[in-house]
Amino acid sequence: MLTPFEEKKSGIADLMVLCFDLTSLLENVERLESRMKTDLLEQVASFGALLQRFIAHDTGCAGFESVIQVCHNLMAGVQASVQKSTTLDIEELEKEAPEWRQHLFECQNIMLLTRYFDQKTLNTSLIRTLKEGLDGICKDISYVLDEILPLVSGDPNEGTFSVQETELTTSEGRMFNDPNPYTVCSNARFSQETHWDKRIKDIKLTCCCENTDKYHGEQLYFKVLSKTLLVAEVMPGQELTWQMTLYKPITRAFILIRISKVIPKYVRKVQELAAALAFQYAKGCEATNNSMDSKETERLKCRVTSDSVHVQTMACRERFTYEKLPDRIRLEAHEAIIEPQWKPAYMQMLHYSVWPRNTIEKGKKFSPRLLPKLKPHVELIISSAPLPSLGVDKTYTILVFPNSTVTVDPQNPLTVLVSGVQCKQNSESFHCFKVELYFKQLSDSESFRAYLSTVLERLIENLAREPSSDEKIVYSQDLGALYQEPVGPHRAKASVYISTLGSNQELNSRMIVTREGSSSCVILNFADKLPEVSRKWHQTSQHSAKVTTYGCGGTLTRIFNQVNWDKLIEQGKTRDRLRTRPGASSGGAQVLRDTKYTSDAWLDKIDALRAAMKAPLGKKGKLVKVCVIDTGFNAMDPEWTKVKEFKDFVDRENDTELRDNTGHGTLSATIILSIYTDCVLYVARVFKNNDTDEKTEPQLMVQAIDWAMEKERDVDIISISAGFEEHSPVLQDAVQRAAAANKLVFAAAANHGNRRAPAFPARHELFTLCIFSTNTLDQGSSFNPEWRATAHNFALLGEDFQDRMNPNVRQSGTSMATAAAAGLAALVIDFSRHSDNQDIPRVGDIGKMLGMIAIFKSMSKRTGKLDCVDPEKLYIGAPRAGRREWIRGNISRAMLHTN
Repeated sequence: MLTPFEEKKSGIADLMVLCFDLTSLLENVERLESRMKTDLLEQVASFGALLQRFIAHDTGCAGFESVIQVCHNLMAGVQASVQKSTTLDIEELEKEAPEWRQHLFECQNIMLLTRYFDQKTLNTSLIRTLKEGLDGICKDISYVLDEILPLVSGDPNEGTFSVQETELTTSEGRMFNDPNPYTVCSNARFSQETHWDKRIKDIKLTCCCENTDKYHGEQLYFKVLSKTLLVAEVMPGQELTWQMTLYKPITRAFILIRISKVIPKYVRKVQELAAALAFQYAKGCEATNNSMDSKETERLKCRVTSDSVHVQTMACRERFTYEKLPDRIRLEAHEAIIEPQWKPAYMQMLHYSVWPRNTIEKGKKFSPRLLPKLKPHVELIISSAPLPSLGVDKTYTILVFPNSTVTVDPQNPLTVLVSGVQCKQNSESFHCFKVELYFKQLSDSESFRAYLSTVLERLIENLAREPSSDEKIVYSQDLGALYQEPVGPHRAKASVYISTLGSNQELNSRMIVTREGSSSCVILNFADKLPEVSRKWHQTSQHSAKVTTYGCGGTLTRIFNQVNWDKLIEQGKTRDRLRTRPGASSGGAQVLRDTKYTSDAWLDKIDALRAAMKAPLGKKGKLVKVCVIDTGFNAMDPEWTKVKEFKDFVDRENDTELRDNTGHGTLSATIILSIYTDCVLYVARVFKNNDTDEKTEPQLMVQAIDWAMEKERDVDIISISAGFEEHSPVLQDAVQRAAAANKLVFAAAANHGNRRAPAFPARHELFTLCIFSTNTLDQGSSFNPEWRATAHNFALLGEDFQDRMNPNVRQSGTSMATAAAAGLAALVIDFSRHSDNQDIPRVGDIGKMLGMIAIFKSMSKRTGKLDCVDPEKLYIGAPRAGRREWIRGNISRAMLHTN
């Protein structure tokens, strides 16, 4: 039997759910119908009355009573406003809504924070300290929201994803896919009237293809089935896709829809639809098309998820597909070794979302603010039947956790060992020391090991980005509500979750910050220091929280390790892109690894320069086009959407498919994007790996240079972060053609130290800008080649750039410096094209070689034999408000001295 305190703590969940509902209604107040406005006012009024009834019920805990009293006092003002409301005019409601939302969030968080305490430790003072500290952290984050969670640019009316369709057919009681799927629309988006807060009966997509007739639009209308789920399909090396089973009225057929090529800005919207359908599925709602046979929908359900035990609470979120089956399996448990005598006919890996039980039972409407939690494991289902049931003897469900290990048996390379797992059979669980999967082919065992390792990485990433079912929310804040601001189109939310760790049951806590319109999220891990953090939030040395960031669908990448608060709030867009975006692992032809230095100071200069050069409204000119000739671009990198066009000169069969085997080209391109954020980027792949081929690759580079200069691209800058030891006549001719066409060609000097001359084409001094490297102290890097007595020896920062895949590795090399030079030159050229800068002397020559040499010289300071380019020199000495004019003056003086 529950104590009065436990009853009150359980009952307070009703108040918290009501808070969630009310804040959601108030953030969309302009969409409310007249009847719903009346309901809103009645719910706000009843909330305070409900609090009053809670106060009247004695729990025997003075701290708890005080908490409820504080909430009641907060709502007193709101109740008074409601009672005075004599009109349902939308403008009046919109005016009152921000203040009401602020008070509701106050109440909600005070009640949520009671979860952090037991009956003995609960008191109002501690809760206020925690809440004020977390509010303070949220305010600090809101100041730099655009820097740490930048919005993904894009026209809201542009296409967002591709839609493929496969018709489902039945044979002997089983459902099969048509082997010939086809693309219904390559450029689609959700209809603007689509809202996930209502029961979803159908899904309507809008075609954004050019020259499309009405019939094509009718092909994008589908009916939702009672068991429809939108499940993510994860396959190594391929882009993330989503699948769902629907009914298509125009063809009167059941179909499987695949959504792919989703731009990062809309990934969250797709995830919200998946959550809304899962919510609807978990509630067991009735089929929306009464003419459909219920038997058919059950078969479709089996295709979407194999889970039939927790149908009311669980729904498949991600499915990991691997085609090769093991020949047999072996399970080693505590008291027995299990060796099934059957051969596996089915193997699937699934990750589930779970809805809070009270959310489903109370029949609440779905809200994107109340997303499901993740199960802390992936289910590996192995069965003797092609369509398994979880309640039979010949099906095993293996629960694979983030700390599980996957290896190949050193004694038998055909065997994959999965350790630290749990197993289920007939709904009974037992701990397994390890599971052994035997394959017939060595390639299959190694491939499965690599694949399952990828699945674990994805699981770790998902559990870092989103709360698991083991975590409880203790704080949730809309950053705009802290200032009583109306809700804008790009909301930001911070939530704090707690969980128990270890045998001593210590409370681990972390904050997850997300923003609509941003493809990233930020996590602050407070460990067991939440009270301490809250007390010291305003101090510089407030906490040793680990701060991490995640790009959309990418790999876990740390921003900083054990950083102080100043590091986070001072972070700029450049640091965000250079440090946090995932990509590839190695450095490339002209990259060395080094972790000694920090590039903060140089990045601050870039931030300040870009801000000062920003065009006034309506003054922007033609954007600058840059072509990076390198090892390619990683398709899994979040910045892939910035690539205007890709051309692979190595693999002619798939010459438009993004690829980068080393990550060198990806890093070079993203450095340019970090400096000149409006870059129109073209990427040419001419190197297969980091080892250059002196015979064939110069020819490929020639083709890439000519491709970049073609009319369709007509780039302004060509960046070559690699080179060759030997001189190439055909490459020399290509570089000269580019220079004659007034293209700026930047080339990396090389990394072989002072033993040899710069690489070719960088040493072709009359037609290229050869770039050397410096550290952050403007000292020449030790790996620079010989300087040249008869040419300019420009040097830029080339050390301490964050590796695009490995967060623990920094990259250095003249190739990094070359990319930085190309990005800086693009920023200067863009500035020269602003309509109010056309009076700069010889403004048309700024994008030519002699003009850029003059500007780089004006920005340089002599260090030894190198001209170290310092971006700060363009604006140093100017007041902040006058920096743009100051930069214009410095560039004008440089151009007056151009040859």
